[in-house]
Amino acid sequence: MFNLMNRRGRVNPRIDWKCCALVVVVVVVVVVVVVVVVVVVVVVVVVVVVVVVVVVVVVVVVVAIVVAVIVVLVVVVAIAAAIVVVIAAAAVVVVTVVVVVVVVVKEEEEEGEEHEEEEEEEEEEEEEEEEEEEGEGGGGGGGEQEEQEEQEEEEEQEEEEGGGGGEGSEHVLNLQLPCLIVFINDHSRLTTFSPDSLDFHSVHHFSSFAPPVIVGLV
Repeated sequence: MFNLMNRRGRVNPRIDWKCCALVVVVVVVVVVVVVVVVVVVVVVVVVVVVVVVVVVVVVVVVVAIVVAVIVVLVVVVAIAAAIVVVIAAAAVVVVTVVVVVVVVVKEEEEEGEEHEEEEEEEEEEEEEEEEEEEGEGGGGGGGEQEEQEEQEEEEEQEEEEGGGGGEGSEHVLNLQLPCLIVFINDHSRLTTFSPDSLDFHSVHHFSSFAPPVIVGLV
């Protein structure tokens, strides 16, 4: 390095500056390399730390997003279930109301039909009574008319008790000769009528209980 000593052991005043410069350059290079290495290591460490922090933040954000999505899905499912329950309850209420209304309307219609049938039956009975009164004007006597009225009242009571009787039991009679018609009703009573005091309507009403039998000529 420094040639400070001469051959005789004395100090050599001449210094090798080239060698000194080389040493300085080497030292500077070593220092620079060390500094660069340290800086690189620090930068790498910082980058790694930053990357780790970013990864952790991303993971946390992703987890938070997933949790938020799950919560939203749960809320949506709960709302949908509540809507379905409300719709089902409303449908049950509507169906119940419709069924009740239909039943009530049917009952009212049946009652109206029954009232109409009763009114028609009453009108028919009134017409029959008028026709019977007209037919009894020249023919039967006073006693036969009273018996006829009593029997008609009994027939009306029996019709009300038995529901009016069957309509398919009408018998068309062609009475050209004087004769007696015998009826045997449900109470096993024997009743006779004279054709002069009997019309087909009373035959129809009385035949609801039993078919007519012609037993003989007068």
